[in-house]
Parts: sequence; C-alpha cells; structure tokens
Amino acid sequence: MSNIESIYNSLEIDKPVFIYDDFEQVVIKLMVSENNKISAFAKHKGRNEYSLDPTTKLVYNAELGGEIVNQEFYDNY
Repeated sequence: MSNIESIYNSLEIDKPVFIYDDFEQVVIKLMVSENNKISAFAKHKGRNEYSLDPTTKLVYNAELGGEIVNQEFYDNY
C-alpha cells in the first residue's frame, strides 16, 4: 500500500496521520477537522507546531516521500 493510500484510509476513519519528511526536516500532522475538511500542521525539530494549508508543496512532498510515524515521534520532534 502506498503512503497516499495509507494516509487517506486513516483519515477516512478520523485517525490523525503523522508523516516525517527527512529532506525538509519536518513532521506533518494531517487530521479531519470538525467540518470534515483536512487540517494540516507542521513541526520542525524543537519548535512549536503551526497550521498550514493541506494543499501546500510541503504537505504534498511529505505525502509522497515521507515516512509515516506515530504521535510520540511527532510530540518529541
């Protein structure tokens, strides 16, 4: 199963997805918001998370080439 399939299968069941992009040195969190739209957040090493548009190039590249990780990895990044 590709990253894209895994990501959207998880989002369909309201499970957040965490993707580590080692090239950009960022972890992306994708989740379904209350209005059934995808929300995206990014976190750089040692920094606070920030929201971003889920259609950005940063999110797209992470979806294609990133590694799916768990929430603990995201929280500790």
